[in-house]
Amino acid sequence: MYWKQIWNVLPEEDKLLFLENFLDHNEELRLQFVTRFKRESSVDPLMSKESLLLLFEKEKAEILNHLESLDFVNFDWDNYIPRDSGYIPDYEAYEHMGEDMANQALSIPGERILDFVRNGEIVQGAILLAAVYQGCTEVYYEENYAFDDPEEEFLSLFQPWYEEILQEVQSVIIKDEHILIFLEALFTQYIGFWEDLKYFEPLIKSLVKYKNTAGKVKELLVEYRVGEEVFPQLLLQIHELMGDQDSWLAHANKYFRQDRQLAEKLMIHYLETDRKKFVNTAKEIFTIYPHTFDRFILGNLNVKEEASFYKMLLQRITDFSRDIEDYRILKDLLSPQEKELFYTNIWDKVFLVKIFEMENSYDRILQLIYSDIDSWDLNQMILPIIPVYPKECFEILENKIFKTLANERGRSVYRRIIDWIELLKQIPGESLKTKLIIQTAYHHKPALPALKDEMRMAGLV
Repeated sequence: MYWKQIWNVLPEEDKLLFLENFLDHNEELRLQFVTRFKRESSVDPLMSKESLLLLFEKEKAEILNHLESLDFVNFDWDNYIPRDSGYIPDYEAYEHMGEDMANQALSIPGERILDFVRNGEIVQGAILLAAVYQGCTEVYYEENYAFDDPEEEFLSLFQPWYEEILQEVQSVIIKDEHILIFLEALFTQYIGFWEDLKYFEPLIKSLVKYKNTAGKVKELLVEYRVGEEVFPQLLLQIHELMGDQDSWLAHANKYFRQDRQLAEKLMIHYLETDRKKFVNTAKEIFTIYPHTFDRFILGNLNVKEEASFYKMLLQRITDFSRDIEDYRILKDLLSPQEKELFYTNIWDKVFLVKIFEMENSYDRILQLIYSDIDSWDLNQMILPIIPVYPKECFEILENKIFKTLANERGRSVYRRIIDWIELLKQIPGESLKTKLIIQTAYHHKPALPALKDEMRMAGLV
């Protein structure tokens, strides 16, 4: 990084002067400085594995008790404020009220964790975070009308707090021995329950910032027999901090199929170091993670040298995005036979119409409309061929109007009819017929007051 280059050449007195000035004007950093370097921190009674585990159990019990005291059966309807206007089914109202209750309960430990972290007391905050997780996973209700899976819902509702906590941790200094004590307590609590331990990978990654820390954490993972598959991202970060390129590459290659972040980092590495391996890895990632990295891979392929892969990738991108600008590039790469096969896999008729319009295949648009005359997308489908097939389009729209008038009622129906009349008005040479259709619809027998009202509002009469 550029700042490190400057740091390495600065005299020690300049560094100290800058740090002193920064501490003078930043109270939060002063608190972190005191916590990091005060003499008594190493003998703080909270700073042992045993005392942390006791604290964990105490906090978990309180959180679990609070969560299980929430009543998701007898809701307070008198104070319920709907999130949206209109009709809301009871099950949605139950869920909304349940979310509000759970959010309020989870905000209490969430705020406490943030306070710990901002005061430099990361170990206490981290243990409280673990207690929140465990409380959410152990929660049980005899009856519950709010959530299908309370555990999943609570962790999802707490996620914004977790993300904010991770951001705060980035700006805090903490001793290696405190990190290790917390990890020893965490690994002891969850030994053998590796799926639960995965929840804490983002937190541990945010704590491991330097080479020395990375080496110590790596030794601890071995000591507690935490498999590298539990923390694939953390191990990659550790190898990077320790400057172990061979282990980094071996680990990334071993686990990129299970972890998207490793897949991305491995592709970037090969993009910079080995073109052939980049393409081969990208092909595998293309299969494992559909749509996730497609545009990144495409942007780094050579259309001539990797023509086959490029074309296959662009076909999937175009089919997924339904963006006509993607097809503009793709169409020049496909043979007529490949185009026909591509068309058969497109379910979006409006997108298919855009493709046929770009290909000047207006006859195919007309046939597509005839094959799906009652499509809700008729208006978008027919618009491009009005100048090409005015007579056929007029006939299609006229039939739609009178068929709908004969069989359907309601203002939404009448608005669709008005849309079709507006399309009729765009057809050259048919203004008299269009006026007759407008008059016939307006004076429909039996009378349709709502239709008349919609037509007046649309300015048709």
